[in-house]
Parts: sequence; structure tokens; C-alpha cells
Amino acid sequence: MSGLANYNVQVKQETFLVIGQHIFGSKILSLAEKHKVFLLIYKKLLTLINERELGALFFFNNSSSFNHIYRFISDYEFYFENFEININKNIAFFPGTFDPFSLSHKGIVTAIRNLGYEVYLSVDEFSWSKKVQPRMIRRQIINMSIADELGVYLFPDDIPVNLSNKNDLKALKSLFPNKNIHIVVGSDVLHNAAAYKARPTKYSIHSFNHIVFKRTQDDISSASLKKTEETKNRIKGSIIELKLPVYLEDISSTQIRDNIDSNRDISNLIDSLAQGFIYDRNLYTREPLDKGVLKSKPFTIEIIDDLSKNIVDEIGHYIFMHTSLYENIGEQLVSKQIKLLVIRDSKNSNKLLGFSAFHKIGSSEVYKEFQSQSIANYVREKTAGRIIVIDGIFINPSRIYNNMEQIILTETLAYCLKNDFTYALYYNIMSNTNSDAVLETLVLQGFQKVRDETSNKSVYAVDMKFPICLTLNMESFIKEPLNANEKVHEAVVDARKRLQQAMAGLYPGSLVLSIDNDMINQTLINKICSINNVSNEMQIPRVLGENMCVPFGNILKGLVVPNTVTKSLHTEKVYSTDAKTFKITEYPFYSPIENQIKTIKSFEKPVILVDDLLHKGYRIKEIDPILKRYNIDVKKIIVGIMSGRGKDLMDIQGRDSDCAYFIPNLRLWFNENLMYPFLGGDGMWMDNENMLNLIPSINLILPYYSPMYIRGASKDSVYNLSMVSLENAKKILLTLEAEYQELYEKKLTVKRLGEVLISPRLPYIGDNIYYDLNMEASHYMDASIETLIKLERIIK
Repeated sequence: MSGLANYNVQVKQETFLVIGQHIFGSKILSLAEKHKVFLLIYKKLLTLINERELGALFFFNNSSSFNHIYRFISDYEFYFENFEININKNIAFFPGTFDPFSLSHKGIVTAIRNLGYEVYLSVDEFSWSKKVQPRMIRRQIINMSIADELGVYLFPDDIPVNLSNKNDLKALKSLFPNKNIHIVVGSDVLHNAAAYKARPTKYSIHSFNHIVFKRTQDDISSASLKKTEETKNRIKGSIIELKLPVYLEDISSTQIRDNIDSNRDISNLIDSLAQGFIYDRNLYTREPLDKGVLKSKPFTIEIIDDLSKNIVDEIGHYIFMHTSLYENIGEQLVSKQIKLLVIRDSKNSNKLLGFSAFHKIGSSEVYKEFQSQSIANYVREKTAGRIIVIDGIFINPSRIYNNMEQIILTETLAYCLKNDFTYALYYNIMSNTNSDAVLETLVLQGFQKVRDETSNKSVYAVDMKFPICLTLNMESFIKEPLNANEKVHEAVVDARKRLQQAMAGLYPGSLVLSIDNDMINQTLINKICSINNVSNEMQIPRVLGENMCVPFGNILKGLVVPNTVTKSLHTEKVYSTDAKTFKITEYPFYSPIENQIKTIKSFEKPVILVDDLLHKGYRIKEIDPILKRYNIDVKKIIVGIMSGRGKDLMDIQGRDSDCAYFIPNLRLWFNENLMYPFLGGDGMWMDNENMLNLIPSINLILPYYSPMYIRGASKDSVYNLSMVSLENAKKILLTLEAEYQELYEKKLTVKRLGEVLISPRLPYIGDNIYYDLNMEASHYMDASIETLIKLERIIK
């Protein structure tokens, strides 16, 4: 039976063919002998036959084998009339994360089975703070480990059972009518699980019989023993206590991960077939046991309308100390109706980190503002809407945090967009010189220099009516420790500037709003924790809010919101192989979306849905009907970036929504990581099973895809954006490869990308065309760059 659980498709096919043709289609075995074999393996066959067809050959192979089994059943019923099936009334239900399923788990299972129980293993999705492998991978590892153990089965994926949910437990009893159900738990679960601390009721966990596995490392103090006895007394059913051999008890997930990271043998810790599967897919390498807690940056942002003496003095002290502006800064600020956007360090006595000054003018006031006919004519030709003048951007000279110019400019422009301004001008009235960093940041956001030679004045102008939005998120997809590596950071920042420059070239003079992913996360944390009435800093002991956070897009991957149950709904935008159509489906190796929503339902908590972007709403349109079908109480939807169109969609659905950034007329949006092959991308729908942890993907740039969505831009600018994306990907990959080599003294090959990337991708190049997984990913970027160069003359 192990062959049916093998991850090699050919082995699966051949195994089932042998079972069908040579056992149930045998001319040698009698019907009675076949019946005896059938009673032993029929349920195993049902649980081990692949749930998804892996191509036409697999379908025809299975059909042939099933045909032999059906003929045997028909013949047996014809000759013997009654097809007797023995039913075991003793059921053991064993829930757990099983990450991975070890020999210790197998020892527990076989010990229970040998007592006369039929054992069902349920892959638990309720330990939300643990960073576990995708559910379908864990199920596959379990199937490999128990394939040769009769009487042991995987519990169905589409029936979640939360031990704290009375409705789930009631449903579990209904699945096994007139049977004796025992819940299998470790002694540590009795001590710590919230389900056992709750008050016993009719269908609560206390009403079940239990099989409890004691551990040698259990706390045997009098207080602990007293607590254990109290828990046992609340359990109304019978309790059977068992104990594992010491050599099996010592096996832990931490030990398995450490051995894998050190490239040591794990055959004494895990099933040998599962071991091969883990090493072939490069699973569990550099993977922590727990999710990281989403940490907010210590920034507080405030808009100041009334320029009091205190704020003027503060600006003079922190920003302009030791400069000529220290004395007369107040006069400059109050000379017009200027507002300030101020950023402070909340963890350092609210120290001022930087500010921007801005004020509004009408189109009839442009000449009065700049005393330049040339500039006034230019602005009137470009806009007739509301105009904002940014009077300067200034940073604390101590420069505690990087990229402050970008953050302040983005926050200023986002505030102006939210308040319906459609044109922005930058003209520094406070100092005679502009910071090079500020001017560079302006140009990267699409600002163009407008100079009046007559009056010797220059302003920077940008049209904000239809902005492009770029989320700067590349570093959040790189694993520790390389995400904190200085050279990797420099490579990402350098690539980012080139990408921003290329995007500014798509629609010259139009705004490219570049939003730092950390700033989105900070705003989301504050909003979620505020709704949940909890602190945005992790509390010890942990106190959880009544609502659960459910991210359903690219945001918050592998992270939890402080003091909040955080359970991701794993979705993916998946393209057809010709890239003409796409659909929203479950993320590779996860349960179908409907099954994931059933799991969320079992938490019995109101839900705060979280996504990175809401514009056309492909994801929310897919999951909204399922959420309503299962009566999920969606308290609010919070997104990083929301367009006017996205807001309309929420109003149509009757959903309460909020966002970190509101962009009324969003032209295009880009996620930084999705532009780079191997580092990000959208999924591809494959008929055959993906045998790697690398997800077949497409990047919506040349030469992989014709970017028809970039409407109105010149072919030259689209070509340039694609080339810059390819070259940036190569540069970042080269840096990751060099630093990985330095750190671990081995090459970062395509196969090992999962060790440094949270979501490693494999650019799709066609069916039956394969990458050499032992080559570096940067090597393949050269091929893509050369392909694009070959197309240059016809594209430009």
C-alpha cells in the first residue's frame, strides 16, 4: 500500500494497476480470497487514491483498475449475495498539527490501533500561531507514513473539528453513529488547551471518552498534578492512559528541523518515504516553529493646522539647529496658511523625525504664488483642479531611520489625494538649497522640473489625478537572516530606485505613489488592534481580542497581529498556461477555499478581513459568496490601499470597510516582488502535479507576457520597465546567492530558493520544459534578458 502514497506519479500508477489487475483481476485467487483482501484494504484505497486527477494517463490507469474492482464486487454479490463488511465500533480521533508526522506520532497511532481501535488522524488548522507547512503537504506526509498501517486513516479534509467548538464535536459524533469515540490527546493538551478549561456542557470535549498519552518530561510537581486531576474530573467520559517508549518521546519538530538544516539523517525520526519527500522538496529548511509577530514601526503621523509656538520651536530645535534657519523658521511657516505633516518617534519621547509643509492654492493664484508667468502658464495648461504646494521636506539630521524622505513625501501626497487634490507642486520656501535626497525622491515619484529662466525659479510638478501605486514589499518576502543583511538591503534599494524611475517613464508627469510596506503594516496593526480593543504591542501573558484577523491576499504572510487570533485564508491569482484568463483559487498545497472558510467558521469568532489592495476586487468577489453561505460574521474589511472603485464595491456588498491609503482614481498598481521572476509572481494553472515547493508562476512583463493592462503608455517605456525588472531580479538574486554562499558555504541553487524566500517561484516556460534545479536562478535571468533583447526592434 505504500506505493499508493508515493509522491512519484509513476509509482502510484503502477501500484494501483497491480492492485486492480493482479489481485482483483487475478485468475488464480478465488472470490473468497479477494474478499478477504478487499476487507483489509478497501478503506485504505479510498483514502490513498489521489483526490485530483494528474492527467489523462492517470485517469485511464485508474479507470482500468477500478473496473477490475467493480467486476469483483459484482461477481461476489452474484455468487454470495451478501457482501459482508466488518465494522469496528471503537473509534480513536487523533487531532494534531503533525508538522511533520514523526515516528513518535506513528508509535502513538500503532499502539492505539493495536488496542482494537480504528484510528483517524485529523490535520489540525487551529494552532494559528505556529508556522506550519501547507495543509496538503502535511496530509501527504501522513499518508506516506501510515500507508502500510491497516486500520489507520486520514480524516477528511473538508470537515474541520475544533475541540473548543461544540457544534464541530456534535458533528463528529454524528459521523460515527452508535460507535465508541475516543479523543486522543497528549497530557500537555489537558494542561494547556482552552477547550478543557471551559465549563463542561452537553456536547463539549468533556463529554467524550479520552486516550491520553503521558510524557516522561511532564511536570510532576504537586500543583501540576492537582491541576491534572481537576481537568480529569471535568471529563465525563472514560480515560485510558498510555505511555510511549522513551526513545520515541524524545522526537520533536525542533529536532527534525535542526537535523534538516544541518543536512543530517532523519530516518530515525521520520518515515523513510516521508524523509525522501521532504528532502526532494527541500521542506523545513530555515523554517521557524512559530509565526513572527507583526511589529509596527515607532512612527506617529499627525497633521498640524495651527502652528503654535511649541511646534515651531520644536522644528527649530530638532531639524534646523546649528543652521541659519533656526532663528526665522517661525516667520517662514506662518507667512501663509501652511499645514504640517509631522512624523515622530513614539519609542523615543516622541522625538521629531521630520516634517513636510504644504498649503493649497487655486489655479488663479499660481502667478501670485511663484511670481512667474512661465510657471503659471505651465500649471494652467496641465490642470484646472485643486492644487497643493509642498513648501519643503526636512529630515532630522540624526537620520535614525532610513528612507524618511520617501515616507514623508508619500504620506503627504496620500493625505492630499484623500482630500481630492489633483496636482502637486514642490517649491521650497524655507531654505535656499534642496536636499539631493529630497530632489531624487521627487523625481522617482514622477515629479518633473519646471524652470523659468527669466526669474531663475524652479518648481517640481506632478499630476495626481490618475496615479500609479507601487508597494515596496520586496524585503518582507526574504527570510531571516538575509532580510537584515546590509548588502541585500542595498541591492533591493538600488533596484527599487531603477524600478521607480522606469514606472515614472510610463506616464511622464503623472504621480507614482511608492508606499513602504512597513507603513501599510503599521496602519493595519493600529486599525485591527483598535477594533479588537487590544494593545498593538504583544502582551505577556497574552490577552486575545474577541475578533480574529483573516488576511486573504499577499499581506501578513507568516505573521500574526499582536494579541489577535490571526488565521490566513490562502488564496492565489492563477493564470491559464496561455495567460489569457485567470481565476482566484486556493494557494498551492492548501485546502480548497471553501474548506479553509469552514475552518475559519469553526473558530466561532467575528472576522476582520485584511488584504493589501482593493480595486477591482477579484479576491473578495470570490470569497464573499462563500463567507455569506457559511454565515461568517465579517465585522470589517481593512485593506492597505483602496481605490474609489474598491470603495464602491464594498458599498454594493454592504460591507463596512477601511484602508490605510485611499486613492480615488487608481490608474495602475504594482507590487514590487511580483515584478521580479523567481522572487515573486502570479500562479499558473497546471494540469500535472507540482512536485516541488517552487510555485510555477508568471510575471506580467515582457518577454513572459504582453502587458496589455498598461494602456496609453509608449511601447518604449513598457519595454524599459520589463528590462529593468529583469535586470533588478538578476542583481538581487546575485546578491542573495553571494551572501548565502558566504553564510552557509554552499551554492544557492534554484532548488534551495525556499531557504531564503518565503514564496519561491519558478517562471513558467511551458509543459515538459524543465529547469536544472542545481543551477543558480541568476543564470536563468540572463536567458530572459537575452530573449527580450531579441524582441527589442519589433517592440520599440
